[in-house]
Amino acid sequence: MIWTRPLRPTRFTASFSIWMGEGNGADGMTFGMFEAAAELPGATGGALGAFLEPGLAIEFDTYQNIDIEEFVLELDGSPNHIGIDDTGTGTSFATSDDVPDLSCACWLPVEASFDCGRFEVSVDGRPPLVHAIDSFEPFDAVLAFTASTGGSTDVHAVGDVAIEVDESACP
Repeated sequence: MIWTRPLRPTRFTASFSIWMGEGNGADGMTFGMFEAAAELPGATGGALGAFLEPGLAIEFDTYQNIDIEEFVLELDGSPNHIGIDDTGTGTSFATSDDVPDLSCACWLPVEASFDCGRFEVSVDGRPPLVHAIDSFEPFDAVLAFTASTGGSTDVHAVGDVAIEVDESACP
């Protein structure tokens, strides 16, 4: 799901539900903001449909990857985690495995916010993952949900989406 109208998001709040499972397990999904001038997200497998394209994303990862296309990433800390990522470089700024089973084949509510480089995300009421990106500079972006399975067959869905975007300048 991609909003094709470019924005310059400096702040947003989002609530939505994610649903993953009913397959043989992989790979996950993201919600992020991707550079409007770049190609629309779409990388496969462990790239979660988002990596390789410049942007920032919240990842919901259900598979432990080591090597994603030309990126050689550190081994995911857990096959079931959330993260805050630079999708252009493949860098995870922060991760947490204090989440329910993300591939439970059930709807899980997500609350996310972004404020001038500071991400906060919580799944199913668990303590939030919080990380501030000190070097954040606003950029023209499209908001998108992405997902991929590589050679696996999990279903990925999103529902109950509510997003508010603020494009006012950061202090």
